[in-house]
This record gives sequence, structure tokens and C-alpha cells, in this order.
Amino acid sequence: MSGPSPDLAVLADKVALGELVARYAWLVGQGRGPEVPALFTADGRFEGRNQQLCGQEDLVRFYQGAASGHGDVVPLVGNMIFDVSGDAASGVSTLTGHKRGTGVHVFSGVYEDDFAREEGRWLFRRRRFTTYFDLQAGG
Repeated sequence: MSGPSPDLAVLADKVALGELVARYAWLVGQGRGPEVPALFTADGRFEGRNQQLCGQEDLVRFYQGAASGHGDVVPLVGNMIFDVSGDAASGVSTLTGHKRGTGVHVFSGVYEDDFAREEGRWLFRRRRFTTYFDLQAGG
């Protein structure tokens, strides 16, 4: 047996990409920002919510600071769609955030992602977040 069929390999890739997206949300939602930069490539980028981050140094500074305090919001991701082409992929997912313990919807938006497989592991190459609604920012 020479390995999974191409269809099964793409399916496995899509499951791994979904887990990466979910892990990002889980870590941020648990206030574990310092663990987030490891989910990005060395030259990884994050764009959105008034941030333009490029490379591990920027990502570490941001996720160890401001993003490590997001434990009061529960992020819920869904509607994930991925396109895989070898060791590169792209995808979209939606995000809603609810204030922990209240159920109040505080923000929503969409991620547009580019991924790279490095040493057999999927990582974010670029995450772009577009806000649809942000109660904290006045709408």
C-alpha cells in the first residue's frame, strides 16, 4: 500500500486545517496568547482589528500582550471552507465572539487565511480578519 488516495489525503489536510483554525480560537479564547505565534510560519502575517503584524517578532509581541487578555470572550468559529494545493492552502471561516458568562454577542467577522505546510505541519502564512460587527467599538 503506497499511502492514502489523493482524495483521502486532501480530506486529511482539510481536517488538519480546521483543527489549526479551531486551536487558534481556543488559545485566544483561553487567554493563552503566548502560544499563538507557534501556529504561524516564520514570516507569518496577521492583518485586521487595527493590526498589521509581520513575522514572529511582531506576532510574539502582540500575542504576549494585548491578545493574552481575551479570556473574557468566547470565540466561536464556523463555516470553514478550505482549498488545498500541495503544500499550500487557502480558506475562509467566520468568527463570533460572546462575552463569557453573559451570552452577549460582542463581535463577528470573517477570516481569510493562507496556509503553508512546513515539515508536515500546517501553519498560518497569513490571517486577515474583517470585522462585520463590534459592540466594543460602537457597532
